[in-house]
Amino acid sequence: MGRLPTLLLYAVVIAAFTGGAFAYASFDKTVQISVDGKTHTVHTFARTVGGVLEHADVRTGEHDLVKPAPSAHLSEGDQIQVVHGRPLRLMLDGQPTVVWVTAATVEEALYQLGLTASGTYVSASMSRPVPLTGLGLVVRVPHQITVLHDAKATRLTTNAATVQLALAAAKVRLARTDRVSAPLQSMPTEGQVISVTRISKSSLVMTKAIPFRTTHVSDSSMYKGTTKVVSSGRVGVLVKRYAQVTVNGAVHNRRLISLRVIRKPETRVVHVGTKPRPSSSGDVGDPKVDNLNWYALAGCESGHNPDAYSPRGPYYGLYQFSQGSWELVGGKGDPRDASSNEQTYRAKKLYMRSGDGNWPTCGHYLYE
Repeated sequence: MGRLPTLLLYAVVIAAFTGGAFAYASFDKTVQISVDGKTHTVHTFARTVGGVLEHADVRTGEHDLVKPAPSAHLSEGDQIQVVHGRPLRLMLDGQPTVVWVTAATVEEALYQLGLTASGTYVSASMSRPVPLTGLGLVVRVPHQITVLHDAKATRLTTNAATVQLALAAAKVRLARTDRVSAPLQSMPTEGQVISVTRISKSSLVMTKAIPFRTTHVSDSSMYKGTTKVVSSGRVGVLVKRYAQVTVNGAVHNRRLISLRVIRKPETRVVHVGTKPRPSSSGDVGDPKVDNLNWYALAGCESGHNPDAYSPRGPYYGLYQFSQGSWELVGGKGDPRDASSNEQTYRAKKLYMRSGDGNWPTCGHYLYE
C-alpha cells in the first residue's frame, strides 16, 4: 500500500474517534437531584426528567411532587426536585378523611390544606415531622356559636370537641334536669344556636330566638347596583315560663304563666343605591382610549364624586385633576363645575397626551 492511501486511512480513523468523543460529551449531562431535601449530583445520558430518575433509581408515585415534570427534557446543570407524598389520616371536625401532602412538618401540611385559621386545634406540635409513612391528626377549626340561656344570649368562638365543652367555655353550668337543644357529645357547627332550657320541679323556662327582618332603604347618595349594610341586625330573645306539676317524673300539668320578649330583634338595614352612574360618554373617537375602564378609575380617584376635592394638590373632580392638567387639555374654570361627561372627555385627552402617569396610584384600574 502506498504512503498516500495509508495517510488517508489514518485521517478517517482519527475523524471517527474525534466525532465519537464529541457525541459522547454532548449527550453526557451533569444534573442535581433533590429527594425530600437531600441533594446529590448524577451524570446521565437520559434526555428527560423521568429517564434520569429511573437511571438514579428514584421511584415516584401519583401523590409525589416532581419538578420539572417527568416528560420535561434535560439540559446540562438542571436541578430536579422530588418530594414524596405523605398520607395524613385526618379527623377533621369529627369527620375522618385521608389526604396526601408533600409537607415535611405538621405546620406545612396544614398550610397546604388551608387549615391555618387562628384558633384551630391540632393534636400534634406544629414542628412535628410528617414521615413518609404518614401521620394521624385531629384538627378542629373554630366555629362561632350562640348559646341562649338564662334569659340571655352568649356568643363565642370555640374549637371545643363537644357541645358540653363549648357550654363550659361559655360558663354555662348545667343541672341534671336541664335540657339542651343539641346532643352534649355532638360537635358544635358554624352558626349553631344552642338553647339551654332550665327545668325545676315547679317551673320550666324556654328561651327561643326571634328572627330579625331585613329592610332595604333607597339611598340617592349611592350609585345604582351598589348596596351597603348599615345595620347587621340581631336576633331577639323570647322567654316562655310555664308552671308545671310532675308525677313520678312525668309532666301531669303544664300551663303558660308568662311570655316575655327580653330583647327585641334588631332589623337588618341595607341601603340600595339609586343614584345614576356617571355617563360613559365624553368619547374622543379613539376606541383604544374610549374603551378603557374610566368608570373604575373614577371610583378609585374620587369614589365617583364629580365634586370631589383634595387639598393635597389641590385636586378636583371625578379624576382628581390639578388645575394645570385641567387647563392643559382645554378645561376652563374649576373642573368641578364641568359635567361628568366633560370631565371624562378631558381625562381621556390627558391620557392621550401623557398616558396613565397622571394617576400613579389608580391608573392600573384603566386596564381592568
